[in-house]
Order: sequence, then structure tokens, then C-alpha cells
Amino acid sequence: MLKRINYVVGSPATVAAQLNEYVAATQVDRLGIKIHLPGLANEHVRQTMKLFAHAPKVELSKQAQAA
Repeated sequence: MLKRINYVVGSPATVAAQLNEYVAATQVDRLGIKIHLPGLANEHVRQTMKLFAHAPKVELSKQAQAA
């Protein structure tokens, strides 16, 4: 059964932790990230992108990468 995440929100550390938990549970080797949502101001999108770029890193599955 596939696990699905609809939204991940919080501080950069919280988001990285949630994504790392998802990667560990699913063994995925790629993530699709959508930062802009309808109605979100461009300034908020830019700020979120900056936070994500400097956030703790998400560790993708080593097993999935080797496949």
C-alpha cells in the first residue's frame, strides 16, 4: 500500500523531519515539491523557497537510489 502526504507544513526542521519520515516509510528516491498554491502571495512563495533551500536536508532512500 502506498503512503501519501497531501501537505507538509511547519518550520524548516519540522518539514524536513516529516519528509524524512515519509522517505523512510516509502523508500522513495524522488520527491515532487509544490511550493506555490493558489492565492498565496508571490512574496510568501519566495520566502518559502528560501527557507526550503536552507532547511535541514531530506535524505532520500539509499536502497531506492541503488535500484
